[in-house]
Amino acid sequence: MDLSNETKSYSYKDAKYRPYVSVDIETTGISDDCAVIQIAGVFDDGVSPINELKTFNQKIRYRGFYSEPVAIKINQKLLEQMASRDEETQALFCHAPEAGKKFLAFLEDCFSHCQSYDTANELRTGGKLVMAGKNVAAFDDPKLRKFLSEHYPKGAKQYDKIMSYKTLDPGSMYYTDFGYNPSLSAINEITGRNEVTHDAIDDAFDVVYAVRHKAGML
Repeated sequence: MDLSNETKSYSYKDAKYRPYVSVDIETTGISDDCAVIQIAGVFDDGVSPINELKTFNQKIRYRGFYSEPVAIKINQKLLEQMASRDEETQALFCHAPEAGKKFLAFLEDCFSHCQSYDTANELRTGGKLVMAGKNVAAFDDPKLRKFLSEHYPKGAKQYDKIMSYKTLDPGSMYYTDFGYNPSLSAINEITGRNEVTHDAIDDAFDVVYAVRHKAGML
């Protein structure tokens, strides 16, 4: 998690799109019984260099959880880290309530920056923060709402206040390139990114690269 960046006075006059937050989560499966084991986010202000963007990356530990076989395969490295007794590795994790609190603090910080954006765009989004990600509306957003409701109820209420119901799926931006809504892996081939790693922070950056590629900012 990187919240060390000092608050900047952003100027959106030269931005090619409205600021948004790219969010990705890793879970132990897709059913309601599955757990969120990593939350990551990148706030793309549309102005700053990619390596200076505000980021969030938190891995989450549990005493136990249900997992689907495919998720075990995808998240093998993360699960091995969770089981490690190495102090440095364990420092990368926190329990779910703390993760929820930290994630909301990150979103609130992103939201505060969006308030300085032009009023015309604010009217279209109700002044709220737009979330971006592959299938974010159908998967990440509902999972995060459930996660917060269970582990950080206070944050769940605040989440509703600052997050817009409008979302950005980068696949829709590349429809004309493919003739369909492509996967993040397919988009990465165009933007020059490596294969999708299924590490939440990498996947969140993949989306930023996809947006900036279309905006001619790479």
